[in-house]
Amino acid sequence: MKSPAPPTAALLSAAAQRLRAGQLREADALLKAVLKQAPRDPDVLTMASSVARQLGRADDAADLIRRAIKQRPNHAPSYNSLGAALRAKRDLVGARAAFERAAALEPDLFDTAYNLGLVLDALGDHTNAVSALKRASALAPQRAEAHEALGSVLVQAGDPEAGLDALRKAEQLRPGSPSIAHNLGLAYEALGDDQRALEAFIQATQRAPGQAVSWSAVGNVSRRLGAYEDAIAAYRRAIELAPQTLKWHQALHETIWQAGQGVDLSSFPYAIQRLPQDAGLRRGFALHLNKVRSHQEAEEQARIALALAPESAESLDVLAQTLVDQKRHEEAVTSFQKAAALARNDMA
Repeated sequence: MKSPAPPTAALLSAAAQRLRAGQLREADALLKAVLKQAPRDPDVLTMASSVARQLGRADDAADLIRRAIKQRPNHAPSYNSLGAALRAKRDLVGARAAFERAAALEPDLFDTAYNLGLVLDALGDHTNAVSALKRASALAPQRAEAHEALGSVLVQAGDPEAGLDALRKAEQLRPGSPSIAHNLGLAYEALGDDQRALEAFIQATQRAPGQAVSWSAVGNVSRRLGAYEDAIAAYRRAIELAPQTLKWHQALHETIWQAGQGVDLSSFPYAIQRLPQDAGLRRGFALHLNKVRSHQEAEEQARIALALAPESAESLDVLAQTLVDQKRHEEAVTSFQKAAALARNDMA
């Protein structure tokens, strides 16, 4: 394939400069102009695909790189780029096939081994993900991201000691990384070392104060260690950063109750407003309302939960509890019996 002729070559050079400078929209506009003059040039198509993917246009990115592959059917980096585009489209099966094709054509490409490992992990194939990420780590031993990904997958695969070793290598290569600190916390958690897990999660929040998931992890470990005040503060910070995550609201309320501070119901209405059809959220609200003796409001929430999930034994059980606390025993017995019947059917 011939290189684009001037003035197209000048436009391509300008596009490459914009891309290196992170000026994606300017690069995109220039590449569209180049493609009018050289619509089959694989290098131009590949660059245009990369820019489209980074701009969030995954469909365009996949179409462009497929056009490049037609011109170079055995070009491993192009299949790697196709895999990246398909992963951006959430087509993990297609991405896996593209990365595997790239690996078959050129086994020593770091990017392919690394990306394949990430996709296999996302697909739940931890065994093959570990193999791919070990390959990536061997190909580029100075790349911290490969050791971090390997460590994370090893922990998920049930080998936290090996995962910890890989994560420590990543930390040595990229000290100060909040994600590595968080993953170290997960490894220590899996090993049952809550104190070191807590230290790692706290370090993650110090490195990235806006990382809500690390604050929630601080809350979880602090709660297990009986440090309820610290757990409550951490959950509140996580909710402040990501108020839509309902499990953190639930954890906060349960921890407040464990700490003997009563019940803070302030976040439930906010969460219900966002997810009004969530039966589990309604049940949780009902249980907490019952604890503060707002039995009629609790019954109302329990009945809404039951309307949302009529075959839910859990919702019937919560409703029965609210009726017991109102001394409506006959109605409570009926609800308990229905709940028990549903539970037996689920087990059958």
